[in-house]
Amino acid sequence: MYTEKKPGITRQVIWVFLGCLCLSYSVQAQESELFTARVAVERQDSAARKAGQRKALEQVFVKVSGVSGIVSHSAVATAVDRVEEYVTRFGFLSEPLPGRSEIQLYMNASFDSAKILRLLRSENLPVWTGSRPRILAWVALSDSQGKRILDAASEEFATAILLDQAEIRGIPILLPIMDLVDSEYVDATAVLDNLDASLRLATRRYRTEGMLALGVTEDTASWSANWSFYWDQEIFVEQMSARDPEDILRRSVDLAVDRLALRYATLAPGQGDEHGEARTQWIQVNRVRDLRIYSEILDFFSEISGIDSIQLVRVNGESLLFGIRSRHTRDHMLQLLKLNYRLQQSPDSDPAVIRLFWNG
Repeated sequence: MYTEKKPGITRQVIWVFLGCLCLSYSVQAQESELFTARVAVERQDSAARKAGQRKALEQVFVKVSGVSGIVSHSAVATAVDRVEEYVTRFGFLSEPLPGRSEIQLYMNASFDSAKILRLLRSENLPVWTGSRPRILAWVALSDSQGKRILDAASEEFATAILLDQAEIRGIPILLPIMDLVDSEYVDATAVLDNLDASLRLATRRYRTEGMLALGVTEDTASWSANWSFYWDQEIFVEQMSARDPEDILRRSVDLAVDRLALRYATLAPGQGDEHGEARTQWIQVNRVRDLRIYSEILDFFSEISGIDSIQLVRVNGESLLFGIRSRHTRDHMLQLLKLNYRLQQSPDSDPAVIRLFWNG
């Protein structure tokens, strides 16, 4: 079944083969594909269609902006409620779940790119269009089935979760082919222990712009993971834990894409200061208990594009006041700051100061 309101763009799954390596790529996030989404649904009736379209439009807003929490913005939430004004085409298909016997019903939906971009720009929200950098993902699991690497031929459910989250966030994730060349440098233990030198050597042949390393281990009643993201000669490291490995897999993609969005998501011309001039915004961060947290906050601030200078103005116990000079509006600066999930907005509002606290 396929319903069309007006000419739209269908979602394409592109398999790219790089010479004799025959690398299987995930969905290439070309600009047109940023405005399509696929979501799981239970039925095909009108209520399920509306719910599916709403969820799909939320995914598109996240992909196009690069901001995972953008659906909480009032204008975006209103657009999602009026999804019928944005959807251009939708249809259903059934597919078996990888590694499982169940059949899942999906909805594919495409949306009006011009309307979405117009809304984001009118609300001074980030826009991240165009091609996306490719990321090679080294993912190893250690559970009751033993230690193993998720490779390009893997049909495990974990592989499907990882690539599904990459599609939701609009980033092309590659998995290694694990032939004799890869095996010479990397095994599951190397990924679980995050052996930096081995992973870097094995990644060179893939010629990707970034590398993600994730070692996931099953504990007694939960799962833990070592996460590292290599980008532009920088390394970002996190420790994660969850009751479900799916949460860790999806979070690992989100962390990487949030970092990239800081570099690539931009404002439309004229959406900063009305005269195009830089200005200072005051950012207060509470619960900064030691120098490690202070260093992490400074590193995060320095990664945000469009910032001219960062100055620590005042220290009051565990509260730091920064003066950040940029052309970003207050709302856009707040959206960028929220890309770090450890920086939470304080409930008390102040038009002169953006108040945050460190949640880590």
